[in-house]
Amino acid sequence: MRSDLCSPLAKENRLAIFGAGGSGREVAWLAQQCWGEEVKLAFVIDEETPPEGVLNGIPILQLREFAERYPGTPTVIAIGDSVLRERCVQKCAAVGLTFASLVHPRVEVSRWVTLGEGTIICAGSIVTTNIALGRHVAVNIDCTISHDTSIGDFTTLSPGVHLAGWVTLGRRVSLGTAAVVKNGARGRPIVIGDDAIIGAGACVIGDIEPNAKVAGVPARPI
Repeated sequence: MRSDLCSPLAKENRLAIFGAGGSGREVAWLAQQCWGEEVKLAFVIDEETPPEGVLNGIPILQLREFAERYPGTPTVIAIGDSVLRERCVQKCAAVGLTFASLVHPRVEVSRWVTLGEGTIICAGSIVTTNIALGRHVAVNIDCTISHDTSIGDFTTLSPGVHLAGWVTLGRRVSLGTAAVVKNGARGRPIVIGDDAIIGAGACVIGDIEPNAKVAGVPARPI
């Protein structure tokens, strides 16, 4: 794995995870894989009265309280929904938190790949060459992203998604588990527009309009 992909933490070795659901617990495990068990984690939620106690040994704190106590702490947004993730980024930025990127040690990434801040790539994924991932992209376990692909900000790849070469995804696109996008061609990529939703197991063989919802093999509007 490229050593430059996980964001450096401050000397306090502290990381905030916004969200304490299933995604949050998986991101906590990912963070420990990246920085070791000694990393100081906290689940942060946007509730006036967060539940007391800890989850998987990690404290749960209210967003504003955490930001006042630990200003500027690197934060990962562990929210599966693309639209909600963007809103949560805005909330965290408003209280002065910064953002970290996480890439699991068992991810294969070439040196011709760029990542935006806050992007997460989970275990078992492969990202090949000449690929650009935007800000706060979520790539779940066992995904493959092939050559000459561009992924817009806040887009979500569920487990087992496969993107063949020459694919362009817009902002806030959501691809369900095991969805496949066939390869485009040089100068004529397969384009999936902003806010499109691709159902689990779908096979996309052509362009998808913004805001469309598609499913099936081949993928068709639903």
